[in-house]
Amino acid sequence: MTEKNIQDPRKATKQELYDALSGSGKEWADKTALRMRNEFWILFIAWVVAIVIIALLMLLKPVSEDWGKWFQRSGSIIVVLAILAEIKIKNIERTVFSPNPWGVYCEIYIEKKFSSLCKTFGRLTWLAAAIGTVIWGYGDVIWVMVI
Repeated sequence: MTEKNIQDPRKATKQELYDALSGSGKEWADKTALRMRNEFWILFIAWVVAIVIIALLMLLKPVSEDWGKWFQRSGSIIVVLAILAEIKIKNIERTVFSPNPWGVYCEIYIEKKFSSLCKTFGRLTWLAAAIGTVIWGYGDVIWVMVI
């Protein structure tokens, strides 16, 4: 492994880190970056599908059910999906923030490239869990107040 020397890799830009990587290190970084992008796309698509499913479930409300109670039940689905998304994010973070065989530059490069996405999706997941919990607990009351 012949990486170029960078004074402080933590202060280097992503491009400087990438340029300092050797051939096999760049190959690993490219493959890992592609895999991480795909993982985040899968997570994003899963959230979109979840929203569509919740909307479809609202349309499948039995005639005998109250809209408020049906809305309240959707909160439980949101919470379960948020838990599953959090598990997925933790698996992604394990890859982003883990040591690799190609050295510290690869590690820092991948971390810099994807740490903000991990934080953003993590915050959105916690927000979804909180909203789902409130809907699950008080959805019937909220429905009456809003509608």
